[in-house]
Amino acid sequence: MNFIRNFKKTVNDSLQLIVLGLIFLYVLLRNLSFTGPIVFSVINTISLLLVLSSLVFLLLEKKLFASHILLLVLFFANAFQAFNVSIFSLRFSPFGFATPLTLSVFINFIIFIYLALMIASYLLSGGLKAQKLGGNVFLLVLVFLIFLYAFNGFTSLMIYMVILGVILLFGTRLSTLLIITSSALSSTYVYINNVINGFTVFQFFGAIASLLILSYAIYLIYLIYNRKKV
Repeated sequence: MNFIRNFKKTVNDSLQLIVLGLIFLYVLLRNLSFTGPIVFSVINTISLLLVLSSLVFLLLEKKLFASHILLLVLFFANAFQAFNVSIFSLRFSPFGFATPLTLSVFINFIIFIYLALMIASYLLSGGLKAQKLGGNVFLLVLVFLIFLYAFNGFTSLMIYMVILGVILLFGTRLSTLLIITSSALSSTYVYINNVINGFTVFQFFGAIASLLILSYAIYLIYLIYNRKKV
């Protein structure tokens, strides 16, 4: 237990920034893809860059706890399961893994363990100072979470509740808005595409709701850029 509690001291802030920077590059290289329709590829690339921009601003402000949470939940949440599935798929006839233990599966598992240990260390050692909630960003987060529950389901709600809650409390408002913008952009594209290919009232209202959230998030980012209170 002491090892976990002191892990963030063993890996000091400077080393944490270096490690997070390397993970950032790894995520960028692994997730950049230009396959499929051009518009789809462009939207996916912009969404990924918005999320990674959120991480960059967290790192610049040295919001290390929030940075670890963002990476773990969005990019490495399934790494532990994928590693276990591969390891326990070992067979003897013919000898080998039924589910291949690839280099990426192994690297993702190592990154998962590091992020999980660091998050646990921050939680066990205490000293985290939460910021006050309120203002237009907090209101947008609530609206966005309601939208996710209504249109994307409970799983999406829980994932983004953790991410946005942590970033809003222990990160920055700009990073929070960039995460919302990324998700809302993808949702807007999906719903508009679905409306074009097969109109339903559900898809129509999903498109309208996601577009409004996207527009308001961009507006709040503009206010922050111009150093206005949000």
